[in-house]
Amino acid sequence: MGYRFFSRARKPRRSCSSRSGRGGLERLEPRQLLTTVVADYVDQYATPAPAFGWQYLWNESGALGTPSNYTAMVQDSWRYRPTTGESFPYLGATFAHPGSGVDEADSGGIDRYAIAAFTVSVAGEYSITDSLINRDGANGDGVEVVVHVNSQPVTQLLSLGPASSDNFDSDLGNLSVGDTIYVGIGPDGPGGGSSKGNDGVGFDFSITLGETEPEPPVTVSIDLETQRYLSGVSDLDRDKFFTHHSGNTSDSQISAFRSEYEVERGRQFWGPLPYAKQQTGQVGVYPNTTPSTDQSVRPVSQVVHTGHPRDALRYDTDVQAAADYVTTYYTTVVNDVPEFYEPMNEPFVHAGDSEFSDAPSTEAMRLKMAELYAAIGEAVDDTPALANMNVVGYASAWPSMELWDFGHWDSRMKMFMDVAGEHMDAFSTHLYDGVNVTGQNTRRSGSNSEAILDLIETYSHVKWGEVKPHAITEYGGIESGYGDTYTDIRSAQSLRSINHLLFNLLEREDDLLISIPFITDKATWFLSPGNNCEPYGAALWKHIAPTASCNGPYEYTWKVKFFDLWKDVQGERGVIDTSDPDVQAQLFIDGNTAYVAVNNLADSAQTIDLELLSGMSGLQNVELRQMEIPSSASLEPTYTETVQANAPESVTLQTGGTAVLVYNFDSPIEFNKTVHSEKYYTTTHLQPINADQAINFNFDGVQTASEGEATLRMSIGRKHDRSKAPEVTVNGTQVDVPADWKGYDQANRDDFFGMIEIPVAIELLQANNDISVTFPDTGGRVSSMILAVEAVEAPLPGDYDRDADVDLLDMVYWRNAYGGVDEAALQADGNGDGVVNAADYTVWRDIYEAIPAATASQEVATATAPAPVATEQAEVAGVVEVTPVSPSLPSAAAMLAVASRAVDAAAGDDEPSQEASTGNNATMAQLLLISEALQADEEDQDQAFAEEQAAADDGSLETLEEAFALVS
Repeated sequence: MGYRFFSRARKPRRSCSSRSGRGGLERLEPRQLLTTVVADYVDQYATPAPAFGWQYLWNESGALGTPSNYTAMVQDSWRYRPTTGESFPYLGATFAHPGSGVDEADSGGIDRYAIAAFTVSVAGEYSITDSLINRDGANGDGVEVVVHVNSQPVTQLLSLGPASSDNFDSDLGNLSVGDTIYVGIGPDGPGGGSSKGNDGVGFDFSITLGETEPEPPVTVSIDLETQRYLSGVSDLDRDKFFTHHSGNTSDSQISAFRSEYEVERGRQFWGPLPYAKQQTGQVGVYPNTTPSTDQSVRPVSQVVHTGHPRDALRYDTDVQAAADYVTTYYTTVVNDVPEFYEPMNEPFVHAGDSEFSDAPSTEAMRLKMAELYAAIGEAVDDTPALANMNVVGYASAWPSMELWDFGHWDSRMKMFMDVAGEHMDAFSTHLYDGVNVTGQNTRRSGSNSEAILDLIETYSHVKWGEVKPHAITEYGGIESGYGDTYTDIRSAQSLRSINHLLFNLLEREDDLLISIPFITDKATWFLSPGNNCEPYGAALWKHIAPTASCNGPYEYTWKVKFFDLWKDVQGERGVIDTSDPDVQAQLFIDGNTAYVAVNNLADSAQTIDLELLSGMSGLQNVELRQMEIPSSASLEPTYTETVQANAPESVTLQTGGTAVLVYNFDSPIEFNKTVHSEKYYTTTHLQPINADQAINFNFDGVQTASEGEATLRMSIGRKHDRSKAPEVTVNGTQVDVPADWKGYDQANRDDFFGMIEIPVAIELLQANNDISVTFPDTGGRVSSMILAVEAVEAPLPGDYDRDADVDLLDMVYWRNAYGGVDEAALQADGNGDGVVNAADYTVWRDIYEAIPAATASQEVATATAPAPVATEQAEVAGVVEVTPVSPSLPSAAAMLAVASRAVDAAAGDDEPSQEASTGNNATMAQLLLISEALQADEEDQDQAFAEEQAAADDGSLETLEEAFALVS
């Protein structure tokens, strides 16, 4: 059933009229608020298993109100009922029947209820509507209806007698993701006969998500003029991010897809150890191949080779022999050497498999697996021919590091890093929302994945004094509850998680070798007549019309929309900030185009105000790409692309939604400022938390800055009832700790394990810093603390127009800014006294005079003038605006003396040629006119302009406009 919509009174939305300084904005119409039916009992009743979100239960183990007492009923030919017993409740497509009552012998002294349960997947205000319960017959003694949310009743008990009907519409209040609504049909209670006979009722209800007060808008600030570097990396390397889980090179349809979408190969299951098993028939036995003596460096192609642990080793495998064969295989047997080799896929979760039963324990088997990685990594390091191949591991499937007071970390990733890390080129981790092989059905996107990767980085710094990079060789979402047949909504589910996690990874490009969303190719290995040729859940293609033998042409699944969303996104990083950690944002600038990507981690819709700090002069149009993927199996995902002439002032993203806005301008976007983002690490980590006891972290060698921002990335693992807001001081000054973080509250995890960002004023930082953290209660650990600094690069002294050099244009910029006090004018405040005056000219002049003369000469012909910034300006020949003259300005002669250096430099030490001399004289004449125009008194400007035009008429200068063209 699709969601049904009911008209409701509209609430007025705040005004979206244009703001000062933001021309070209399009006013948005008020958003229509709708009430949504998210579930309907009759419409969604399903066999042989309940539909997504539904359960059909009875209270087998105890009284109603305690969910742990409930047991799932099973489907028979026409109803769901308990597996045993003659006296039982049941549920059908349009009806229900209670079980035995408290005063009946087979009840065990408990009223037995038939329970229809629905678990919500979107937070909000809920209610039961459109409900009906009726008993047509006059026999029997009636039933009772009760509604609970989790273990709490939300309605008064409704009793219904024979030959009657009623409704149980109810307000359920504000529910969170994972809350469950239970509607129970039971006997009519003690003293009423409690007969289980003749008590069947007609039964239906809907669950409605109502309109709620909108969240305050989130502001995303977009700075197109400031370039951002992550430890020296600014350009988006698409090859690191836009890949798919396939190594196929023979299918033309797959190759055409990669070419169209600029997507690279990601990962495939094949390599030396599976090959050896295929050739010899045994694991641990290798073909007798003479290694090549040619140690010239082999070229590599971007792909990860991996294999199943069962094909790689046994407990008694000689790991050195295995490592030697790996190097022989890649130097001798094949020509296609992968850029990345991951010897086994997710080995540790398989350490207890039957193939490894000869190991004394799973711990011993995990150690053996790590030793295999170490041997292979060392062998590859010692093979010059494989210098370009990276060995990565261990492909962690279940990185729940916080479990058992971080015992999971100690026995898995830390052990691996201790044993094999020295010879790993990167540490590979698989990040999934949902259950990947084992663990809880929770979300890693948001703060949890941040904490996982931060701990790995921190321990890498502890062991080697550097951060070894990540290789995220799988990531995405594991969907469940969507049936076994292909639907768009089932195919789309993982894309919501992929987008969430991608934003995390984009912030780590400098510490990342590769990332691979788990989107496969056609996955023909999965296709079978036995499953009606249904496509693999992660597949990018499916059959258009499957045949009995699973042949025929292919078409894209809905997963291709991920690549539509991110198509062509490229360029250098710009600075983009968000006011809410649940809204992730990225900015890339490529020539005339700016790509703004925003993503909603919240469990509710978010309205995002888009604030372009530098305005939108020259904007031609904006393309809006938007992806919305509801979690309900009864809804459809949507992907839209629209183009509009004006920039939207805001965009609204539903739960888990993502948008990419493509701003197209009529000329290239130019940076005039630079921000450098650096992360600083400490050796202090995994610190136990004790009430009122300070935990201290030291960050030394920090590059300070006068402008920018800083953040403490505090990752903690604690029980949910423990504080997440300690007292934090930075060099003795207390800073505020927010009560919010990226993503959800993790309430469905055993423990909270997440990274919380704590803003720090950059003025508080020193070269060496002392951070103190004190919690009010005991329990858990601070797993890592990282200091992230976003420092604005100090401008070059005298470079007033911020074009990265000191030239004549800076003199013009200073003159235009004279007397100004706004931000743009104060760029020309060379001595930092808060006002633009004659002293700032002296600063520029002294620096300019120190520049080699030949360089200064070249500037006259090549420089480009900035837009003037001062107010009360007069137009000079319609080209340059200048501030009215002040007596305190340097004289025309002083300005001319500096400018004329360019002319002198052009002549050089030798006697200039007649042609050069003529050119120099013309340049001098032009510079003189510019200086005189700048120095002209306001009352005399008209006369000066007339004289200058007369000079042009005499042929000594074509026009004053051409004179100014030298600097514009």
